[in-house]
Amino acid sequence: MTVILAILIAILYFLGNYTAAFWVTCLAIAQNLYGLVRGYADPDWYFRKAQNSGMKPSLDFGPGLSLFVTKAAIIGGLIAMAFHINSLNSIG
Repeated sequence: MTVILAILIAILYFLGNYTAAFWVTCLAIAQNLYGLVRGYADPDWYFRKAQNSGMKPSLDFGPGLSLFVTKAAIIGGLIAMAFHINSLNSIG
């Protein structure tokens, strides 16, 4: 789902519709926060989702920490993108 939202954000960004791109970015942040909370609250859900997608949950950091590090990086990037898009929206 995050990939679909990222494609939508890119299309809206390049079309110059910064307001919609900002709100879709906020939606992506909320969706990733939900995944982080859900994975923390129900680790079995995370393992089922990982197995259904064909990936092996990384045990380098431990299953919970691996999810946290990945989601934190994605959320951090999305927040930076939201600030950038919002600054463009304020200028235009």
